[in-house]
Amino acid sequence: MGKDFSILGLFDLYGPTLSDRQNEVLKSYYEYDLSLGEIADNLGVSRQAVMDALRKGTDALKSAEKKLGFYQRIQNWNRQAAAVQAAVGEGRAADAAALLETMRSER
Repeated sequence: MGKDFSILGLFDLYGPTLSDRQNEVLKSYYEYDLSLGEIADNLGVSRQAVMDALRKGTDALKSAEKKLGFYQRIQNWNRQAAAVQAAVGEGRAADAAALLETMRSER
């Protein structure tokens, strides 16, 4: 299983909605970079139990994002803010103002 690091952003937003076990497994896997075997040993469970918790937790995070869309909104806002910053840095005040207006209208 390859790591999808976009899960970290979802975990930051929606992690508190997970069960304690899912939260612990995802944190160990994504934040502490432990292997499935290491997590299984630490928790005293099988690798399959870790994989199940990882899959269910990941699915729950993706489901929450699909319903709420907060992570995507934050990503869009960050991209727009970077564009405003670049425009200001390059002396393009009119472009920066137009970008800010777009951001305001999308709230």
